[in-house]
Amino acid sequence: MNFKRFITSMVLMAAAILLPGCSDDDPVIAPKVPSLNLNSEVVEAAAEGGEYSVGYTITDPVTGGSLAPTCDAEWITLNSATDGKIAFTVAANETAEAREAVVKVGYTNIETPATFTVKQAAAAEKPTPEPDPEPTPDPEITLNAAEVNVPCEGGAAEMAYTLTNPVEGAALKATTTAEWITNLNTEVADKITFTVAANEQTAPRSAEVELTYPNIKDPIRFTVKQEAAPEQPQSQNEITIEISKITDKSVYLKFTPSNNTPYTAGLIPSYKLNGKTTDEEIINFIINEFGPYPFNDVFEAEVRPLESDTEYYVFAFGYDANKKKATSKLHHKTFNTLIENNEVCDIKIVLEYGEYADAQSVGAIDSNYGSAIDPSTSALVPFKAYTIPEGHEVFWYILDPSALDLSKESLIETLINGGGFRSSKVLQLDYGTTFVGLAVAEDEKGRPGELFIGKELTLTPEGVMPAEEFVKKYPFKSTNQMFREAAVKRPALTASEMLLGR
Repeated sequence: MNFKRFITSMVLMAAAILLPGCSDDDPVIAPKVPSLNLNSEVVEAAAEGGEYSVGYTITDPVTGGSLAPTCDAEWITLNSATDGKIAFTVAANETAEAREAVVKVGYTNIETPATFTVKQAAAAEKPTPEPDPEPTPDPEITLNAAEVNVPCEGGAAEMAYTLTNPVEGAALKATTTAEWITNLNTEVADKITFTVAANEQTAPRSAEVELTYPNIKDPIRFTVKQEAAPEQPQSQNEITIEISKITDKSVYLKFTPSNNTPYTAGLIPSYKLNGKTTDEEIINFIINEFGPYPFNDVFEAEVRPLESDTEYYVFAFGYDANKKKATSKLHHKTFNTLIENNEVCDIKIVLEYGEYADAQSVGAIDSNYGSAIDPSTSALVPFKAYTIPEGHEVFWYILDPSALDLSKESLIETLINGGGFRSSKVLQLDYGTTFVGLAVAEDEKGRPGELFIGKELTLTPEGVMPAEEFVKKYPFKSTNQMFREAAVKRPALTASEMLLGR
């Protein structure tokens, strides 16, 4: 026996004995088959169509498996099949018959797809449309004339018209921008009535009235024309204008009429005329812009404050303040103020005050004072103002002591440009009034001097001087007239304010 072959056989036998045996009784595991269940077999869709869905569940899903819904009907659009819902859109059914279609839903490893049916109702029968109504013709307005002519006296006026194809419930509207046409009325059929004011100007005038009505696109207009007022004979008032004492901030004006008919006068910077050159343009501008103040006799005054290095237009003309119209020709002159001068002069001013008497006691002695005195408890305070050297312009006022908080420059400007007193006066002030006197002088070139600040004074019944002594020392004079004042807060009107009625 071959030894090697024997050993090999033995090893093979041993290996066969050691290998495990296979039995016909061991179990065999079959793969799981998925199943697809739909929660609806039929979906009822309205004729109008819309968005619909069918729910589903998958048992034993296949890893990586996918749902595949399909439908052959063009009127069904499958949108998505996720998260347990198959969404789809049903188009509107515009036919008179109902329709249906089947949606098949396949899934991986499922041979027979699940299905559901979509049933859509037929479209409702549409009513037979009624024929379009005949178009309504647009309304038309025909005016009786293109314009209305009115005499200068004004009064009631009207415009006749014809309206065809009116709109039910609609009203005609009439408007105008002219202030001299009022009371526009369209309530009377086929007639527009209105009132025209009298024309006091010597030039004719015209304005448009605009008509509007529903369904008329473009407004209809007619013109109102009014005659000019007849030329009025002008007064023969010749007004002389005198200009003097011109400085950089002031001027002295004197107006002398040839008769006592009312006139107005004043001045304005020439540049404010805004290119107006004719006498009529300038007169109308002055009347409309300033409402000037009328005078009857000679008027003269220093006017301040003015702009330096500026041309001024000085005017005067006869003036009827009630009718607001000129009654004479325009008189005028121009002048230029000097270049601004900030120099000061060495003129000093003295303002004396301190003595005072009881007003009622003085009035009981001197009937002249008595006729001017207010019966309330008050004192008469004399003020005397003069310059060193004498003969120069002086400005003084009494103010509340709190005014001293202002700068000297501001106080000087207030005195000179604010219309302060320029001569000695006797003022009537209430007891308990506390004030301080301020004054400044000005030379012929308009240069101010040093500011004078007087003592602070409070009036009391105990501080009065004897009335008999007051009457002897300060006899009543018409030029020394009294002013009823309390602690003065605001200066008097300036001459420029008086001239221009401001």
